[in-house]
Amino acid sequence: MKVGARCEFVTSQSIDFAVQPAGVTAERCAREVVFVDSDQHVYGGALAVSQILKVSKMRILGTLIAAPVVLPAAEATYRWVARNRWRIPTREYCST
Repeated sequence: MKVGARCEFVTSQSIDFAVQPAGVTAERCAREVVFVDSDQHVYGGALAVSQILKVSKMRILGTLIAAPVVLPAAEATYRWVARNRWRIPTREYCST
């Protein structure tokens, strides 16, 4: 799925990890969402969500999530959702 022309979502099963930037591993992708920007900077978890939002029409929300006073709560929320994703009704899309 593409967000405009600036972001493309791919499944970890379709990635050749041998050619990915350092920090992009199968284990990490199973644990959290990973975002690689056009400069090959790698972000994970809540910061990855922030970066995705920054390249979408929700740039302000992405900037807010990355703010130092908000990020700890965003990371805690992200970890809770990641641990409990199997409870979400769409679990068939969230299984690893």
